[in-house]
Amino acid sequence: MDKTVNHPPVPVPQAIQMTTDWRDYYAAITHTEAGDAFRGFTIPLEDHKAMVDMAEKDQNITTVRAYLALGEPVNGGALEVGEVHILLVPVINTGGAGTDLPEVERGGVLVSTVQDFTKPCPALCDVTSPLYGPQISQD
Repeated sequence: MDKTVNHPPVPVPQAIQMTTDWRDYYAAITHTEAGDAFRGFTIPLEDHKAMVDMAEKDQNITTVRAYLALGEPVNGGALEVGEVHILLVPVINTGGAGTDLPEVERGGVLVSTVQDFTKPCPALCDVTSPLYGPQISQD
């Protein structure tokens, strides 16, 4: 089975609207300012490659699922951007939505396949990107 799926690129104006909608939604549900929303994650290519390498070794892996997570518990205070994580896990094709593959056996030992991407925006972001949102003065 060909694992390649060609999704057309999202036009930039649509992407800007989608990211703006996210910030507005986040502000509404957290009762904060839209500018305080975390915006995305910086994922190094080597981490993408690790997922691709897993899929090349196991032809049943056909996709990757992302989960939002908190690295530190939040007890009533404001959410700090650095506490937000994105976890990626390979997914095997079992029909329907597929099945997460959080562990694999290597040498008789179960090893985690879950990757933790902990570089959320705005902590590490291109603040000049039109997707980031209202531009921040560089003064």
